[in-house]
Amino acid sequence: MSKEFIRKKLDNLVQKCEASILYFPLINEIDYNKQQFPLNIHKNNIVLPIDKNIDPFKCANECKSMFNDKNVYILIPGKKFDTKGTRHGHGYGWYDRFLSKIPKDWIRIGLTDVSKLSLQPLIKKSLDEPVDWLIVYDSSDSSWIFYETHSRYK
Repeated sequence: MSKEFIRKKLDNLVQKCEASILYFPLINEIDYNKQQFPLNIHKNNIVLPIDKNIDPFKCANECKSMFNDKNVYILIPGKKFDTKGTRHGHGYGWYDRFLSKIPKDWIRIGLTDVSKLSLQPLIKKSLDEPVDWLIVYDSSDSSWIFYETHSRYK
């Protein structure tokens, strides 16, 4: 599949969504508010907390309550991703616990820059929650690369 086809496929899925779940970008994470981000950020959204001590299960329940019966996409940061959807975070498991409790049909989109992309498979632990899509920013030419991981639908 061509890169443009994959991008259009994700764009079509996102356009059908009625809400989004976002993160507060840390200094080393992709800021979807800048860099001419290639997807439209849905106006009906919630931004997840940056405090790792906040209960991820409670956040998941709040998101489910807020977006009950809606199509939702989630933007997910990470320290390292592979093209198969495996994500390594900051080591606290917050996102893995959060993702384990949200509806399975919500679209998971990982965001990273090219320096944090592994073309080799990362070690995946049993509690790791993968992403469905990966959007990678390449600052060398200000481009975006899209991957459909098929990680949860084999």
